[in-house]
Formats: sequence, structure tokens, C-alpha cells
Amino acid sequence: MLGVEDAVRDSELLLDSLSSAPSCNWRLDVDVQGRLERRWSLWHEFMKEHAHLEAWLRLAEEAVSPLYSAHVPYADAKEALKKFERLRREAGARLVQLDGLTQRNRTLAQMFQGVMRARLLTVTRESGRRWDDVNVRLEAVTGRLQMVLSPHDCSSMFMSVFNHLQLQWGSLLYGTFILGVT
Repeated sequence: MLGVEDAVRDSELLLDSLSSAPSCNWRLDVDVQGRLERRWSLWHEFMKEHAHLEAWLRLAEEAVSPLYSAHVPYADAKEALKKFERLRREAGARLVQLDGLTQRNRTLAQMFQGVMRARLLTVTRESGRRWDDVNVRLEAVTGRLQMVLSPHDCSSMFMSVFNHLQLQWGSLLYGTFILGVT
């Protein structure tokens, strides 16, 4: 998320770019004033949405940072898998938000020049890179947890089938060998 110094610097750059707009004097005509208001409104919306995405990215990065080994207790792995699958669903929603942010960035990049344009492009590119990193790590952790859980699920299924067959074969064998039924 942007620090206080970055926000102040960005506001100063925004004001500088606004004041250097063509035909900018104390009596701005309606068209120029409308463009300036639109630019400010889009900038404000962009920064607000970016702050929300930034906060989610920070939380998601913290959530996927601990690596889960293959020696996780079954109950813990099952609970962690639920948590990470929920986070994966959230990541999909955040991808839509990132896409909207990118589209808004394109619009703003056409309105600004120089340092502000470069700052917008950098902020959006960095958010996209971080989302990609979170998504890759999220997929890896979820895959590992599913692998940890799959032997348990397979073994419990195997044991239930084995017990069922054992009961069937046991009664069949009991009838054949003990009772002498052919």
C-alpha cells in the first residue's frame, strides 16, 4: 500500500499536472474544468480501489507464506485446505478487480504524462505481478494439501471396500470350509 510520503508526493504531482494543463489560468473554461474534474475523479477511484487490492494482496501473501509439509496432521490439513480453497475463490474475484484496475489505468495513462503516467503503470504492473505470485503459491499449497489428504481418503475408501469384501468372503469361506458346503 502507498505510504504517507508516496500519497503526498502523488498528490503534489497530480496538482502540478493539473496546474500545467493547457490554457490553465484563474478562469478555466467549462470544458477544461470538466476534464480536470474527471481526471481527479478517476484518479481518486483508482487509488481507492488500488488500496483495497493492496490490502487483500498483503493478507493473501501472509496466508500463503508458511509452507505446508507432507507431515501435516490430517485434521489440520483438512482445515487448511478449506481455508485455501476459500482464498482461491477470493483470488478469482480479485482478478476481476485487478482487471478493472488495469482498464482504469489505461484511461488514466492517456490523461497523464511523465512521472504520473509512469507511476500509474508501475503500480498496476506491480499489483498484477503480486497477484500472479499469490495465485501460483496458492495453487501449489492447495495441491500439496490435496496430496496430503488423498492417501487418507483413498485408504479409508480402501478399508471400507476391504471390510465389505472380507465380510462377503469370510461368510463364503466359512460356509465352504467349516460347514463342508460345496
